[in-house]
Amino acid sequence: MRRVIAIALASLLNAAAGDFAVLNLKVVEGEGMTYALGSRATRGVTVEITDESGRPLADVAVSFRLPEEGPTGTFSNGTRTDVVTTKQDGRATIWGMKWNRTAGDVALRITAAKSGVRAGIISAQHLSATAELAKSTSVSHGGSHTKLLYVALAVAGAAGGGIAFGMARKPSTAAVSPTVPLSVGNPSVIVGAP
Repeated sequence: MRRVIAIALASLLNAAAGDFAVLNLKVVEGEGMTYALGSRATRGVTVEITDESGRPLADVAVSFRLPEEGPTGTFSNGTRTDVVTTKQDGRATIWGMKWNRTAGDVALRITAAKSGVRAGIISAQHLSATAELAKSTSVSHGGSHTKLLYVALAVAGAAGGGIAFGMARKPSTAAVSPTVPLSVGNPSVIVGAP
């Protein structure tokens, strides 16, 4: 009887612990995004947590941590660390990071933990001065205007290159000859047959 109670208690504890031995953690959105220096992230990083059979896990604590120095930023809570809990679909999202003004790769450390089981991954983000330049030259009416601007610049550049190529291949109509100084030597007189 005691053995049956012990087995039932062990089964109950395993069910309460989530009945999983492995947490699978993967970034499903926001990996490798490039942001302008000093900007705020308008897109988030979403991770998905599943068990060893691929079943999404709810109520998993997911910690997001930005580097202390170099290319980094802060979360909307003003710190470099924030914790989000997964929903029924096993996903957790963090967004609204305020990036600093140091260009380079940002290693966002992500750790998931539930019932003593942990998993971790690093998501790469990128801070770029070039992205800041593109952002400042874009038209504020939306992405299609920005694309139009890029196409117009590409066409203008190609036209300029074509003109330069044509000018290089066309022979010049106004040839300039080098200037040679004229000099007159001593006159000589020849008498008779040479």
